[in-house]
This record gives sequence, structure tokens and C-alpha cells, in this order.
Amino acid sequence: MKIAGKERHFEYLIACYDEICALCPGGDISRIGEGLNDQSKGPDLAIACAIAMNRCYEDHQHYLDQNHEPDYLTREDFQFEPVSRIRELYGEIAKAFKAGNAQTVKSEPVKRKNAERAE
Repeated sequence: MKIAGKERHFEYLIACYDEICALCPGGDISRIGEGLNDQSKGPDLAIACAIAMNRCYEDHQHYLDQNHEPDYLTREDFQFEPVSRIRELYGEIAKAFKAGNAQTVKSEPVKRKNAERAE
């Protein structure tokens, strides 16, 4: 997503979990939707989440490649964005949450004792 003329990315990883929990109503991550749906507080919560998730992304990129210079998103970067873009920001945050919460299960094919006889 472009913000203030720069392409920005977001990740929801352990590194930003506590910070995002603290932003949620009652410090409960399961209530984030409640906070985002609050007309008066939702946009500020979305911006704070975006900043935390962008910092997480930038730090992760630096961890993977020490030559990567983090370029963190700031609250000031949002000052001159149209209010209408907040819905797009919600979508980007939702994608990062979904990716960060995705569960992968490693499975192996079931070995049947009499597989040859079954054919």
C-alpha cells in the first residue's frame, strides 16, 4: 500500500503482538474488531496498528538482510492522506493479521500396512 508516496508493507508477528494487544479494548486482541468498528477511535487504532506492523516488517527485513535499512512508517505520514483511504488501510491490516495467524500443518502420507494387497 502506498502511503505518503512510499510503498509500505505490514507483518503481524510475535515482535509486535504485545504492542497491538495494548492498543485493543481491554488489552484483549480478540476485541480488535470492536476497536476498529468504533467510529471515533477506529481510524487511530488502524493507524497505530499499521505503524506497529510496518515496524515489524521493516525489522524482519533487516533481520533477514543486514543491508536492509529500515524505513519506518510514522503517524505524520498519514496526515495528508484522504480519510477515504482508511478502509484500504483496514484491508491491509486484515491481510497482515490473516497471514500472521495462518496455521500450517505438516502432514505425511498415511502408510498402510497392506498397501500392495489393496491394489
